[in-house]
Amino acid sequence: MPVRISELSKKLGVSPEEILAKAKELGISAARVESSTLDKITAEFLEEQLLLLRTDLRAEQPTLPLTPLVASEPAPQPAPPPPHISVTAPVLPPKTQPSFSGGPPRPPKITAQDLEDQPGDPGKLVYLLDPMVVRDLAAAIGLKPFVVIADLLELKLFKRPDDMVDFETASVVARKHGYQAQRPPPGVLIL
Repeated sequence: MPVRISELSKKLGVSPEEILAKAKELGISAARVESSTLDKITAEFLEEQLLLLRTDLRAEQPTLPLTPLVASEPAPQPAPPPPHISVTAPVLPPKTQPSFSGGPPRPPKITAQDLEDQPGDPGKLVYLLDPMVVRDLAAAIGLKPFVVIADLLELKLFKRPDDMVDFETASVVARKHGYQAQRPPPGVLIL
């Protein structure tokens, strides 16, 4: 069911201009004016990106002191650390890609090839069938189908939510999201 930009604006409590600007930044050409409609998957993706942006902005806002400072009082100096506690060097931010839109820099993109080159256990175990429906793969790793479809597009595979993928492809997508994929052992029923 189509979703209007104005409905999305009311739902998120964000001005339609901000939504249109973010849609333009993400390359969503269907979002031209406030009365434009988006398909459900595109609207969910845009909503997710706006919520991520909102949480990033909240994290960057400085917190104000609860008690006002009087101009005649000198500002309190922080106490030096005790001698037995070592002060560590500042943590450097992760490498980022430049942003050409004038916004903050983007984190580096992780491709399937990068994941195949990484050694070690990525973490959580998930049993995947061979072949597997894209929608079921997304549910197994806790994602929405459009995210899995985007990952498949990075692998140069055009799939719909009701299309099938083989085990090797499904395991590459699962590994990208921190899962170790295995075929189910004999006698185990996967629902």
